[in-house]
Amino acid sequence: MCFLYTSNVCNLGVVTDSAMTFKPHVSSVVSSCYYQLRQMKSSLKLLPFDIASTVVNSFIINRIDYCNSLLANSTQRAVNRLQQVMNAAAQHVCHSGRMTPGLLHDRLHWLRVPERGS
Repeated sequence: MCFLYTSNVCNLGVVTDSAMTFKPHVSSVVSSCYYQLRQMKSSLKLLPFDIASTVVNSFIINRIDYCNSLLANSTQRAVNRLQQVMNAAAQHVCHSGRMTPGLLHDRLHWLRVPERGS
């Protein structure tokens, strides 16, 4: 009988490492969100703003929000990676070439990642 040892455990979709840093979980969320954004990029251009916002909320923001209270004591780098995903999603919804200061809050009414966990 052969046993494989791993330092990561997946429980309810949250990947936990032995040091409880949640780096594998953040990497998994970031990669799956970018994959979804690439898949829906051309479709978002054809949709009206409110429908595009709803689609991105359903597929991207829900992934960022799922169990993000576990990331409360996480490193700033992990939070920044999730924020970059949210910024990219906002740019796709608003058809903006770059991130503007009021895009998340004023136009989309989204909270930033650190504010979502509390």
